[in-house]
Amino acid sequence: MKNKPAITQNLIRSFGRVNGRKLRVGQASLIENLLPALCVDVENFSLERLFTNPKQELWLEIGFGYGEHLVGLAQRYPEVNFIGCEPFINGVATLLKQIEDSKVENIRILHGDARLLTQKLPDSIIDRLFILFPDPWPKSKHHKKRIISAESLPEFARILKNRARLDVATDHVNYSEWIAEHLQSSKSFAPNEEIGVAAQPGDWIPTRYQRKAEKEGRGARFFNYIKPA
Repeated sequence: MKNKPAITQNLIRSFGRVNGRKLRVGQASLIENLLPALCVDVENFSLERLFTNPKQELWLEIGFGYGEHLVGLAQRYPEVNFIGCEPFINGVATLLKQIEDSKVENIRILHGDARLLTQKLPDSIIDRLFILFPDPWPKSKHHKKRIISAESLPEFARILKNRARLDVATDHVNYSEWIAEHLQSSKSFAPNEEIGVAAQPGDWIPTRYQRKAEKEGRGARFFNYIKPA
C-alpha cells in the first residue's frame, strides 16, 4: 500500500494499527487519485503551496479518525484552513470520501505520524489544535508512547500562536487522569476559562469514537486549554 507513514528513528510510535479492512475499490481509487492533491509535503512545508488563501487561520487536528469532526468543522468554518493527520489508512480513505461528497476545499491531509509535521512547522503558526481520542496505550510499560506528555506539550505550544486553543478529548479513564495531570502541571498551557476547562466545546462535532464510547457507557472527557500570551 502506498503512502504508509514513515517513522523517524527519534520518534516513539504513538499510535497502534495503520491498516484495517482491505480498502474497497472506490476507497483505493481515492487514495490513488485524490490524496496526492491534498497531501502535505512535510519536508517542503509551505502554506502558499497548500492553500489558495494561505492567510486564513490554520487549524490542526491530530488523529482525525474517520474524519467526521474535521469535515464538520471545515464546512462550518470555510474561512479556516485545516490540516488533519492520521496514520490509519482506512480513516484517511473515509475522510477522502467525505471531502469528495461535501466538496469542501479547505482540508489538507498528512497520512502518517503528526509529529513528522509538527517538528517541521515554524513557531506560532497554528490557531487551534485538536487531539481527539488518541491511542490510550493503557499498559504502564507503554505510557511513553502516549502523545500527550511532558515532552510533547512544549512542542505543541511552540507551533501555536499566543492565546491559541488546545482541545483534547478522550474516553479512557486512566488516560484522562494522565492528560489532566500533564496539562495542569505544564508551564506551556493554561486553562481556557472562557468555555470551561472540562466543557464540551460549543462547536463540537461528535465522532464515531465518541458515539461508541457513549453507547458503551464510557462517555468522553474534554480538556480545553490555551497557550498563554
